[in-house]
Amino acid sequence: MKSPQDMRIIQIDITNACFHRCSNCTRFCGHHKKPFFMDFETFKRAVDSFEGYRGTVGIMGGEPTLHPQFSRFLEYLNEHKYYPKSENLLVRPAKNFMKVVAQMEQNSTFINKEHGIERNCVLGYGLWSALSDKYREYYELIQDTFNFQALNDHTNIMYHAPIMIRRKDMNIPDDKWMEIRDNCWAQKEWSATITPKGAFFCEIAGALDMLFDGPGGWKIEPGWWKRTPEQFGDQLQWCELCGIALNTFTRDANEEMDDMSAWWHDRLKELGSPKIENGMMNVLEISDEGNILEKSKFGVKPVRKQSYLDGYFARFNEKNDWLNPKGFIKCTLLKEDKIGEKIVEAISQTKKGEFIVLMTETAELKDSFDDYLKQYVLNPGSILITDDRYDLQEELGDGILAVFSPEASAVKRATYPILRDINGVTEFVELYDKNKQIPLIKKSFDSSEYKIEKNVTYALYGAGQSAKNIYDSFVKEQIKFICDSDCNKWGNDFLGYQIVSPEELWARRQEFDKIFVSSIYFYEIKTYLMELGFKEEQIVTSLMIM
Repeated sequence: MKSPQDMRIIQIDITNACFHRCSNCTRFCGHHKKPFFMDFETFKRAVDSFEGYRGTVGIMGGEPTLHPQFSRFLEYLNEHKYYPKSENLLVRPAKNFMKVVAQMEQNSTFINKEHGIERNCVLGYGLWSALSDKYREYYELIQDTFNFQALNDHTNIMYHAPIMIRRKDMNIPDDKWMEIRDNCWAQKEWSATITPKGAFFCEIAGALDMLFDGPGGWKIEPGWWKRTPEQFGDQLQWCELCGIALNTFTRDANEEMDDMSAWWHDRLKELGSPKIENGMMNVLEISDEGNILEKSKFGVKPVRKQSYLDGYFARFNEKNDWLNPKGFIKCTLLKEDKIGEKIVEAISQTKKGEFIVLMTETAELKDSFDDYLKQYVLNPGSILITDDRYDLQEELGDGILAVFSPEASAVKRATYPILRDINGVTEFVELYDKNKQIPLIKKSFDSSEYKIEKNVTYALYGAGQSAKNIYDSFVKEQIKFICDSDCNKWGNDFLGYQIVSPEELWARRQEFDKIFVSSIYFYEIKTYLMELGFKEEQIVTSLMIM
């Protein structure tokens, strides 16, 4: 088992309310008759308890954006800067939203070598969200707060392993069970947590305590996360109810069906579980020898090897444009107009997701104006402004002064009386923080995606989905080799190239200029390549390809 202080992430579970009922959810969403919402004082104690922790402090649900005090919670995080916020790249327009989210994560990632355990960590606050209109509503504040975002819009297939199987259901003896329990992959790879009832060594243990109204966790106080496995004590009893370490099978989470033993079914029925009442379960038949009968495994898949989805593209459907602008209200400003009153009038006409375009009376917008901007996710907290660098005449037209959203915190703070008294566009722009005043130029629409250098040859390291994702960004002649650490892949064809070993990559290093690491394990691979003898400037790593 692992001490929380050695974990990459520790969660704060602020609610188990959710608009999904995923199969085999670790928070048992759908089984609670009434969701919980952490109170603000408990949240403050939780945040304050992490001073000195080197890793990601996650805000988790359920769906955390459903918490009625979500914005208040985030404001408290921003007041307590135990962790630096990396540059907010999403103040600018983003054509590929998830690539920019990934870039912000990479900018905050470091190799933590504390306590003799080397691990990749994102230093700062993290958000776990299934994405919804609530995410869009809090978009500005979210980007201002989090260095890491585990986003999953649930449009793709994902597999969850059953939790609701006891080791007694599987007839596992004590000696074998102790070995399984102490090597639980979830406790080692996932997170400790804080719930309204205290702190726990494992996130599933915390969820079980909430579900069964258990005795609660440890006192939420500074340094609670320094406990070692020898100090986990009575909390280990929750492992007896959890089947995550048993490596049974997995099911598509989108089926919203839970796999469970008969014992679990009976307990949930006693609790009045809505999912049980609606028949959203598969009660497993288990033999006396502890084998799950095959007829109980309809629609399941083998145990996954990854602790989470393979990468960013697996978590988010780029065709889903719900974060992009829904439309534009054109507001023409005449010289004799009272600017503030025109802005207030335009605000009153906008619907959710629409932006306002301030323009001169001689403005000539291109027919492509709306379509061009709708390609991008625009941060509602930023204002796009025209200055002497404006170079989007061909795409947008002339006479544009500014583009903004009424949902910006700067606009909401101003209130209508203040807005009505504004005398000019410059005065309106000054309501915004400097870093959210974005020049309306082509460079601002560069969403920090990695650009493949022309006239540079590459070797790709990583023969998997990530390489497939990035492959079309290269001119074919630029790629000289594809390398992988897996010896079972060596010599096989991949994307028209023969996969080579790291040793062969080093032996043929004169045949390419740089190595592009096309794998989520970019830090480990970069370290390994430097040990082989490659220079750091030869190695390109980017989470944006995931």
